[in-house]
Amino acid sequence: METTTIDNGKQERFQQLLECLGERPRDVDLLIQVGNAAEGLARPREAFLYLSKAFELDSSKRFLIPKLRACASPEEMPRIQTLARRPAKFLEAIGESFSFPVST
Repeated sequence: METTTIDNGKQERFQQLLECLGERPRDVDLLIQVGNAAEGLARPREAFLYLSKAFELDSSKRFLIPKLRACASPEEMPRIQTLARRPAKFLEAIGESFSFPVST
């Protein structure tokens, strides 16, 4: 009986977070909360969806990479490798774009 009450509470929390996400779909912190809630409900596919969206919006959230690997299917592993190679900061990415010789 105890686990059913806990599961219902987790499910209700997940639904509340989804409703908030409808209002703020690009909120990185909210996406992480929804992903963690989905992971807590043993829904790895949904967790991957929300956590990967959060990481795409803010690649400085490097702590998400192990979570993404844990809930990814084998087909999604190449996508994680691509995401993991992205620079964490804009200035790091821009620095690579000027790596050609300049003559004066």
